Amino acid sequence: MPSPQTRTIIINLLRGAAPERAVDIGRFFNDYQPAVELTQSGPGAVMEADKDRIHFNETVLDAVWLLAFSAWRAIETYSPAIVVATFGGATVESILSVDQSLGPIEQDYKARFAAAKRLLSNPQPGSVQWPPDVPKPTDERSSLSLQDTAAFDLACLTLAAFFLHECKHVAFANEPNRPTDLAAEEMACDVHSRAFLTEKLAEYARSHNHDYKQVLSKRAFGLAVSAISIHEMTPHYARWGNAQYPSVGERIEALVGDTALDDNADFWLFTGCLLTGVLRQDNQRVEIVPRSYRDYAEGLISRLK
Repeated sequence: MPSPQTRTIIINLLRGAAPERAVDIGRFFNDYQPAVELTQSGPGAVMEADKDRIHFNETVLDAVWLLAFSAWRAIETYSPAIVVATFGGATVESILSVDQSLGPIEQDYKARFAAAKRLLSNPQPGSVQWPPDVPKPTDERSSLSLQDTAAFDLACLTLAAFFLHECKHVAFANEPNRPTDLAAEEMACDVHSRAFLTEKLAEYARSHNHDYKQVLSKRAFGLAVSAISIHEMTPHYARWGNAQYPSVGERIEALVGDTALDDNADFWLFTGCLLTGVLRQDNQRVEIVPRSYRDYAEGLISRLK
């Protein structure tokens, strides 16, 4: 059943992720009055909306939490090879193939990702073994270690991006100009999610004496995890797109493409690491000689379109 408490939690999540949009968030919920319903875990992730309701299940929360914590391991797993390949003029695949320390590190990373995948596909709640070194989901940020706090922030930003996507579906469902093309609506909701988290960021950073690029980078990290989460939550047969959804590559590009950060910014390296993990999960080789971290990440995105 929809719960006012759940609705308040989601509103606070959105305000925490984008404090500069607090007025816009309040206006949306006042104008459309959507109920917010959380249901127990079941087979697969549920995240959907209609004109009156946003509905999600606990599987989404647990999977995003696991994927956010796994994302940090992507950096230690793949960033050395990407850095060496970028500045050494080699393919990432060639560097990975001679890295004798990669095996156990990558195995650990893949095990975390596999836990998230099992969670998404398992019909029996509680039957998936939780990785022992990943804390269970909590809203007590202060109870976490410094590294786990960073993963917590990533998970919150990722969930905020998901809910902003669903908020746009609610708005479309209540307006006469709703797209008739379902895939176009999905893309518009992804674009809205990213824009909501980034469009007023410069003003926010300036008024709070924050470095704009640092704040943008943090938001973009969350969007990158959101993009990878979409990939993992999309059935394999649907990843190339259909009448209802664009290809996963197009959705990833909508969320992170053309981010206004330097070509060798940490964000692009992070995104490249995440995408390398995605491709290697599917036993695909990464025969790319990167000209920059951005060039590498964008090259991998193009392979998913």
